[in-house]
Amino acid sequence: MVWEEAVGPRFLRLFDGYALVTDIGWIRKWIQLIGFLLPWLLRVFGNDERDKAIEWLRSLPEGPGVSHRLLPDSDILVVEVNEPFRTQDFDALALTVDSWVDTHHDLHGLVIHARQFPGWENLGSFLRHVRFVRDHHRKVNRVALAADSALAALAPRLWSTSSTLR
Repeated sequence: MVWEEAVGPRFLRLFDGYALVTDIGWIRKWIQLIGFLLPWLLRVFGNDERDKAIEWLRSLPEGPGVSHRLLPDSDILVVEVNEPFRTQDFDALALTVDSWVDTHHDLHGLVIHARQFPGWENLGSFLRHVRFVRDHHRKVNRVALAADSALAALAPRLWSTSSTLR
């Protein structure tokens, strides 16, 4: 029980990044294969690269790459995207949306503002994004995307296709 709480999924989300320093070949290869599946950044360094590993950890962003603010007068959540999506970003968004919905029934709108689509930090972030959409799409009345990328032009076609599949 204590072990599950110490290293369980909630604890693992506390990591922004993990640097592994080793020269053991099979560990390096295995970690490089599964690294994308983890909910945090993972990078492998050789024993002679210890200082480089420390510097890489220091260079990781301390705050979220996605910020959001709720406009209570209009029941709209504005999401500003500056960095690749991280698992923590969707946890914070879910907390805000769920708290609002608990007292106000639904959210009138969600505005996503991104100069360019930055992608996801890893597979865990992508899966958390999918889960966020699955859990919240019926709680948000409208979604607006403000972006300067080719993906923004594609989004309305994707949305109309998905809404016809319902």
